[in-house]
Amino acid sequence: MNAVKYGRKSFSRRGKSSFLFAALIFQVVAALILSVIVVKVCGIYKARNENPYGDYYRLLVDRRNPVFNAGHQSMDKMYAGWWPRLQKIHQYFLDITDYTAEVYGQAETSLQPYLPSWCDDQGYFLLYGVTDCMEVSAFAKGELTLTEGRLLTERDRREDTRVCLLSKDIASANRVSIGDVIEIEMKDETMEEYTVVGIYEDHVRRSNLNVTLSYDLPENRIFVPLSTFDRAYSSGCYNYQIKLSDDALIGEVEALVNKYGMCEGYPAYFIKVSDLYETNNRGVRSLEKAFTIVRWVFMTVATLLIVVYVRSAAVSRRKEYGVLLATGHSKGFLAVGFCVELFCCIAAGGLPSVGLLMLLGKPAATALLTATAGNVSAEVLAVTTSDTVGGMLLEAEAFDTAIGGGFIGACMGNALGIFLPVAVLSMIVSLWSILRAKPMQLLSRQEGI
Repeated sequence: MNAVKYGRKSFSRRGKSSFLFAALIFQVVAALILSVIVVKVCGIYKARNENPYGDYYRLLVDRRNPVFNAGHQSMDKMYAGWWPRLQKIHQYFLDITDYTAEVYGQAETSLQPYLPSWCDDQGYFLLYGVTDCMEVSAFAKGELTLTEGRLLTERDRREDTRVCLLSKDIASANRVSIGDVIEIEMKDETMEEYTVVGIYEDHVRRSNLNVTLSYDLPENRIFVPLSTFDRAYSSGCYNYQIKLSDDALIGEVEALVNKYGMCEGYPAYFIKVSDLYETNNRGVRSLEKAFTIVRWVFMTVATLLIVVYVRSAAVSRRKEYGVLLATGHSKGFLAVGFCVELFCCIAAGGLPSVGLLMLLGKPAATALLTATAGNVSAEVLAVTTSDTVGGMLLEAEAFDTAIGGGFIGACMGNALGIFLPVAVLSMIVSLWSILRAKPMQLLSRQEGI
């Protein structure tokens, strides 16, 4: 009789026993894959939550006021320097701090913007003023990457260099290359020349379902040094943050902000960005550690159960194996047959669990990421920050990109890589039990396995 055929028949013949072992394998593999997904999702959240402004301070405004956007509007004006009576404090900020606000504003240029038919305007760009591209979350998290040229640096801002970064789509559509010069309109309606020093690419899959204006499209973003916004039209800020030359000055800065009523008279204070985001990461880090510990405890218990099952199965068949050996079958025949039976059990339990996680893995990961994204410490503090509903939608799209493609497949590969040694160990136990057996002992009442 063929050993492989014998193993398959043995699997079918021992229906109840095989089913129970397959059920154990199903639970082990499913729980292992799920734990890997949870740990990897936590890692994605932590990586996305690592704010590049860790050494900066964020201005927080008491949200318990009737004017929901009061803090946003006043800080927009503060950083853009709109109020003449605030020129003193605006200059004070320039003198003692490095404020990176990621200022943005609508702008016209000598280029043709991307303008889908469903947009409600004639076509504009969104001008971004930055201190350093790598201090912009999108660049720091890898959503935007440089494809040609160089990024903007703090030196460009300090020296007010007339340089810019374009998206790959806009550069291609307008046939613009590194070193070419484009014109950007300033708030006094004059056109300034800017040299293209870099071209970037956006890796986030965006739906554009909530976009109706051309300058809200990711393709239509132009990055320039923050110093440009002393002359450009500024409509708002994404990150109301400052970096002090001396952290001891933070109390003085808070006093000035409140003295000049920068936040419409509502109490305002600064909190270090690293402290703000550490609050978010703390709970996720604990969840990650808990699932990692549970995974290894579970695998240890599962390994023991599987090895005990395999050992018991071999012992319970000593007479059957004794007859086969006495009738001329080799120990190799028994070993191969038993390994085939084990393989059938593992396949019967493992494949359904893999299939189930293929269907439910991504929705589960998305739900978990969505839940963690809702854990915003600034919301718990009941304060206003630059995080808006639109920003949360963009974050959701970034999450979807992060868990797309081969994410679930990679998790399964990782989980099966952990399970593989357990399967191999069970095979080794079965081979050891069978190869050391003696035919006469198997046929007697002595336990030879």
